[in-house]
Amino acid sequence: MQTSHKSEKRVLVVDDNEVIANTLSMVLRSAGYYAVAAYSGKQALELLRSDSIDLLLSDVMMPQMTGIELAIEATRKRHVQSVLLMSGVSATADLLTNARKLGYHFEILAKPMHPDEVIDRIRNLLSGEGAAGVDSSLSS
Repeated sequence: MQTSHKSEKRVLVVDDNEVIANTLSMVLRSAGYYAVAAYSGKQALELLRSDSIDLLLSDVMMPQMTGIELAIEATRKRHVQSVLLMSGVSATADLLTNARKLGYHFEILAKPMHPDEVIDRIRNLLSGEGAAGVDSSLSS
């Protein structure tokens, strides 16, 4: 992994489509973020164990582990501060409902999205204007 400046917010971009993950990482780096790409939930968890990340930006529909399962695991283990999910599939609503029943509330962006929209949503989440993560009333 490349080194980052302490002032840069750190974003992990996860998508099983490598072109999308790499492109979003590049866009975020050009906007001043430290961004790294992962191409599976498993790879993302390995990176999260070894590197502190401010925001997880993940596709929802991926093989082996959905982005919602990844977000729950990363949030539960406190590997990330914020989560932003993205999906182009309408079935995502059911997955989000199941996560909410477990006390997790994540924001979602509909694909395709404009890079400026992604940057704006990330900026809002990292500044505390958006809420994503565990419902404090349900945590033990």
